[in-house]
Amino acid sequence: MATSTSSVPAAAQFFSSQSKALDEKQPTAQAAFTKEGTGPGTIDVPALPVGKTRIGLVINCTEGVDWKVAIPQKTAANAGAPCSEGITPIADFAIDSPKGVTKLELSLSSSTTYWLTVYYV
Repeated sequence: MATSTSSVPAAAQFFSSQSKALDEKQPTAQAAFTKEGTGPGTIDVPALPVGKTRIGLVINCTEGVDWKVAIPQKTAANAGAPCSEGITPIADFAIDSPKGVTKLELSLSSSTTYWLTVYYV
């Protein structure tokens, strides 16, 4: 069943919930940026700040499909779960090259809307 646009909360509500979840589960995390989008794609994450070694994400997406994220690097880094507007999963990954741009490859259906917070740990 498709989610109607009128029933989807505003992006600010998702980002606020993600910020609270991040504060509770990763209190030492530093939020990098938020992004709202639709469908699969690659998200460029800037170099990690000095002292940080991991990149993480908090994600919500319209229900009915699964999301997956992978980081193409030597050390395996991937995660996934069913999309949810009410449950806010958190995942983070060790980064092989923290001084360069890291690419997050987000996989979900082309009609799925997502709200994502990327953070450093």
